[in-house]
Amino acid sequence: MKHEIAHGLFHLNKIYKKEVLELIKKYKHKLSHVENKLKKMGGYAEHVLNDEIHAYTVSLSDELDVVLPDEFEKEMNECFFKHCKNKKYFS
Repeated sequence: MKHEIAHGLFHLNKIYKKEVLELIKKYKHKLSHVENKLKKMGGYAEHVLNDEIHAYTVSLSDELDVVLPDEFEKEMNECFFKHCKNKKYFS
């Protein structure tokens, strides 16, 4: 559920999306292996990769079987919880 809520925030909250894209840009040089993994999984077009990277980071990073930079994961989760009004559901 958290994964899908992240997608919803990304598409409905312009400020959240801007912050997410800034974080991805900041760590872009450390995320190419994540992009490659998503592409190999199939079904992900180039234009949705940033959204998928962020949604997997805040929810299902274990399922990707990739190592995410600790700081990236920490900052992305902080961003998610800052914008998510239903924090009680994710504790």
